[in-house]
Amino acid sequence: MSTFDASKSPARNAYDADVPPNLLNFMLKSWNPKVRKRPKVLPGTANFRKRRNRLSRRFAGDVLVIPTGHSKVRANDTYYPFRPGTNFYYLTGALEPDCVLVLLPRGDAHEQLLFVEPNPGKTDATFFTDRKKGELWEGYRPGVPESHARYAIVCKPLSELDSTLRGAATTSNARVRVLRGLSAATESLVGAAGNDQAASDS
Repeated sequence: MSTFDASKSPARNAYDADVPPNLLNFMLKSWNPKVRKRPKVLPGTANFRKRRNRLSRRFAGDVLVIPTGHSKVRANDTYYPFRPGTNFYYLTGALEPDCVLVLLPRGDAHEQLLFVEPNPGKTDATFFTDRKKGELWEGYRPGVPESHARYAIVCKPLSELDSTLRGAATTSNARVRVLRGLSAATESLVGAAGNDQAASDS
């Protein structure tokens, strides 16, 4: 069974040592509660929505899957600055890696969903054990509700992408179009959902 695994495990190298249990226990407790303000709506969200609506009309009845891509390794455990996929950015304005825009046919239009990586905050050890995405090292990153507020589109956690695509495959005979070359993990999910014979480049 194929799964979307771009964000399930923290970035590790062969020489990484396991985190001592006492350190893990220490790092996960006694943090002062921090109330995060919802981010302001990104300027231009109305224009991004109009672009998605035009795309919806152009491919009426089709399931559209547009990933933004992933961070790329520059050397060992350092990464190039992330640049979102051009088509994805044109439709959403989102700058974070690993996101996927999905348009599901609903009558004459589409339900527009943005799948993003959740941010559990300091309740999850990855905030300090993941050198690639941990906030202790990389700083703030938005989660699901923050992305919804920022980009003015319904957002869901990446963990639900698989079931969403499978549901679309079983409830309709819609053709699935996936933008290829940006996320092999997303492409494999489309195939696992039973739509590999219908998938094509947008």
